Amino acid sequence: QSYHPFRHAPFTVIGALFGVIPGMFFVKGQKPTLKRIFVAVFSGQMVCSVVLNTLLLMWLYGSPWQIVYARLINQAVMIPLYTALVYYVVKLMDKCGII
Repeated sequence: QSYHPFRHAPFTVIGALFGVIPGMFFVKGQKPTLKRIFVAVFSGQMVCSVVLNTLLLMWLYGSPWQIVYARLINQAVMIPLYTALVYYVVKLMDKCGII
């Protein structure tokens, strides 16, 4: 396989979507409740990490589709952690008057 300088460009686009998708849940200034943060994080992680990154790994590197199982297990751990982290950062920002 020859080297192509833009081979990894789709990963960059997906990386941007990791922020855009959850951000769309707060575009109208909705209050960042724990439930809303969880749904935002869940949707971003499932679409980007589990679906898009998995498809890209399969397409670019020939990874087997079964990696989706490992990615689902990973997200079962990471989504609650990301949710808690974002929730407490938002609460701290609110307490400091930043938001």
